[in-house]
Amino acid sequence: MDTRRVTLSLLVGTSMLAPGVAHAQDAAPAPALQTPTKIEDVYVTATRREERLQDVPVAVTALTAAALDKQQVLDVSALQRAAPNILVLDFGGRASSSRIGLRGPFNNDSIISQDNPVGIYLDGVYIARSAGANLNFLDVERVEVLRGPQGTLFGRNTLGGAISVTTQRPTDEFEGWVEGGYGNYDAWQLSGMVNVPIGEKAGLRIVAKHDERDGFARSSLTGQDIADKQQDYVRAAFNLDINDNWNVYVTGDYTHDKNGASRLALLQTFPIIFGLDYIGLATGGLQSGADYIDPFNPVTQTQLQFFKGWAAGGSVTITGEIGDMTLKSITGYRKLKERNASDTDNTPFSFVYTIPGAERQSKQFSEELQLYGNAFDDRLDWIVGGYYFDESGTELTPFVALWPVFGTAGQSTLGSASNSSVGAFVQLTYSITDALRLTGGIRYTHDERSIVSQNFIFNAGPGPVVPVFGPIIACALTGVTPADGCAVEAPKAKFDYTPFTLGVDFRPVDNLLLYAKFSRGYRAGGYNLRATDRNGLNTFDPERMNSWEIGEKVDLFDDRLRLNVNAYYDLYKSIQISTVVQFPGSVAPTAIIGNFGNARIWGVEAELTAVLGNLTLNASLGTAEAKYTKLDPTTGLTTAQPFPYTPDVTASLGVDYLIPLSFGDINLHADAAYRGKVVFATTAFGATQAMTTTPSYWLLNAVATLNVESWGVEVSLWGRNLANKKYFTEIGDITAAFFTYANIGDPRTYGFTIKKTF
Repeated sequence: MDTRRVTLSLLVGTSMLAPGVAHAQDAAPAPALQTPTKIEDVYVTATRREERLQDVPVAVTALTAAALDKQQVLDVSALQRAAPNILVLDFGGRASSSRIGLRGPFNNDSIISQDNPVGIYLDGVYIARSAGANLNFLDVERVEVLRGPQGTLFGRNTLGGAISVTTQRPTDEFEGWVEGGYGNYDAWQLSGMVNVPIGEKAGLRIVAKHDERDGFARSSLTGQDIADKQQDYVRAAFNLDINDNWNVYVTGDYTHDKNGASRLALLQTFPIIFGLDYIGLATGGLQSGADYIDPFNPVTQTQLQFFKGWAAGGSVTITGEIGDMTLKSITGYRKLKERNASDTDNTPFSFVYTIPGAERQSKQFSEELQLYGNAFDDRLDWIVGGYYFDESGTELTPFVALWPVFGTAGQSTLGSASNSSVGAFVQLTYSITDALRLTGGIRYTHDERSIVSQNFIFNAGPGPVVPVFGPIIACALTGVTPADGCAVEAPKAKFDYTPFTLGVDFRPVDNLLLYAKFSRGYRAGGYNLRATDRNGLNTFDPERMNSWEIGEKVDLFDDRLRLNVNAYYDLYKSIQISTVVQFPGSVAPTAIIGNFGNARIWGVEAELTAVLGNLTLNASLGTAEAKYTKLDPTTGLTTAQPFPYTPDVTASLGVDYLIPLSFGDINLHADAAYRGKVVFATTAFGATQAMTTTPSYWLLNAVATLNVESWGVEVSLWGRNLANKKYFTEIGDITAAFFTYANIGDPRTYGFTIKKTF
């Protein structure tokens, strides 16, 4: 696809069309449609204050509560069906985790000493860890997906973009609802909300949900469900208007998850010693890895697998007027804990098996102060602020590879990390004329990080089928012993960087906004906690993104058609890449993270909404052409290596048709989501690009909802992946253990829900 040609034609075409349409409306308004409905205005906080979506010169997808409900976007992972150029994956089959990529930047690990390149914010509070980041969208007001660097106003680790979730605040009326549902795979859920006013100035709102289902398959060896799910979620919110000028908003949330084996598939095994693969060695040549390559029937896990964990947090937001200025304080606190074990290879043999480990975020505290207002007869909008962040946590990941052919020793990552950050920012928008504005913003950030590594080697004694956790027999890093706890404290690392943005926007007519901007964003540096060699216990520097973007936002035909289009060109530098090296004098290779590459990424994004009487159409398109421009020889790769974790095309198409009835209405919704091919890795030991590439696919979903208004009852029939498409969400490259595997996407699911409002 010629991205530049498509972008130019879209931008020029819509900008030429908009003035003509505006003139036609002034002269002779179009006749009313069957149901004269307009696209509703959506208000967002992309600039850290509430503004109309069409007035914000930022590439942002905004999903209201109604849109989330119609499109069955129930959590962060489902956003990739509704917004362009986003990729969301879990980590190790943990349903409550999410690793997010936007326009290319992605983190393929989940560890306390490295941050994500896309920031997630819940009521303004940054969520640092992938674990627990698949936020539930139960009873939220809106979700915003901001694409491109947002480092000036949103701050931490928004190099690729940011996702902002705003919950529903308590209202001044007693109200509530209860909803229950059932589906195939014995899936059922029960949720509810109650809103209680407390006097005239305060309110309390509580929402809760239980959601569970059986697995999509069952292990023939253990009888365990595969990809089963159980989640409990609760959130409480308290809102207090102290007076006409000051407000306090307090929220708290808790999520508990539990699920069994991941739904994985063995894709490829590679010949090794004497021409036999690992299973050939383990069975004396009686079997081979080819006997277990059955991508969509994962039924041979050797060990009961599980994930269970919880995440909790809360925030206090205080907003008040000081003269003509507004002061806002956002205080946040979060923590999480999880345990998990996995059998990655999907055979009766232990290629790679993770013995029960744990990840814990002991605390995450943050404080943000914002002060904003207007000056010079409201021609200048300004905001200044400061930010503080402090986090600590631990990681334990014991695993065994190629047991027992190559011995019974297992290795484990064990360590703790402390991360802190302080920052200050300012952003100004000045209206030169009523139609022309300039924007400039900058943030200074100072990060400090420290770790204590306790990586060790243990005796993986034989269990009933696979190895079990035995005593520590040695430390992974030299110079320490098990008597020392294998502890090595690395020197404290310090990083300073200054994200900024410069932009201009122009409104030639009321219904058209044109904008251009340049932004620089960063992802924080960190430590390689997984090192098994002292030379690999290294720091890596922050990544940097220079991003150019042009775009337009236009409403046409009396606000019945909305088309937002933008094009971007990004230079991605000092990319944090994980690889495996063997240092001189070392006994074995070690994992290492370094700033090993540069890349350029460019593409176009478009979002369309059209209201045609009772019919509403929504569509989106995103393209990303990514290419490495530099790769360090340490990685063993060249710039011919495809850029990973970046779909070349994403698209969605949705339609709603409203049928009015004397007692309510019926809404029919269908949507289709497309994800282009994605390359996940290409390494040594025989893996090829084809082995680690997921092909493109479409997913089809639908919902039919009957609303009986007089009863306050809604009944919905829903289905997801209606065509029962077989697809992989991710391919895992463990060629150091001579195989690749895949995460299998969900099959067709369907069911019904009944909701009663009171």
